[in-house]
Amino acid sequence: MEETDFSLPETATNEIVLRAGELEDIVPCSLLDASYTTDYVWQMHFQETEHTAHSQFTRVRLPRSMPVAYPHNRKALLQLLQHVSYLLVAEQNGEPVGFVCGNIEPWRGAITIEAMIVSAEMRRQGIGKKLWRGVAALAQENDCTQISVALQTKNDPAISFVHKRGATLCGYDDRLFPNGDIALLFSLSL
Repeated sequence: MEETDFSLPETATNEIVLRAGELEDIVPCSLLDASYTTDYVWQMHFQETEHTAHSQFTRVRLPRSMPVAYPHNRKALLQLLQHVSYLLVAEQNGEPVGFVCGNIEPWRGAITIEAMIVSAEMRRQGIGKKLWRGVAALAQENDCTQISVALQTKNDPAISFVHKRGATLCGYDDRLFPNGDIALLFSLSL
């Protein structure tokens, strides 16, 4: 008797699908591993006088790779996912492998990215690019002319990612993240 291979081609079973998120996606998305490692950090130098204030950010190489925790705990991420105006989910074989969420702000013609996470084992496979393109498409559908995102100074992989997409540094917030990390604010004009 001949053996017959009934397996589907890898591309058919392993395809990454991007879709609008639903209520039942919130918990699985919140459970994705959001930690990362970095070889660089952005250090802030601030100088203030009576009439001026000057801040400068310098990218500094670390002596060794540093593991970094996501700035929000799971409970805070769950709350965030319940209150954003959009959620896009990247899934493979029916399971979430990444997501991006944020708010559409028509009053200023912007769409924000509040969180964008790709599971650790699926990174560097184009999922982040697919999520970013999904946000850009959503921005155009809603007549938004800019994408805004805040990133930890420790998140050099994400900073490099948004730079490659054309986003530029437009400010910082030293009180945005609950863990005390400084947030670098990036914007992309569409």
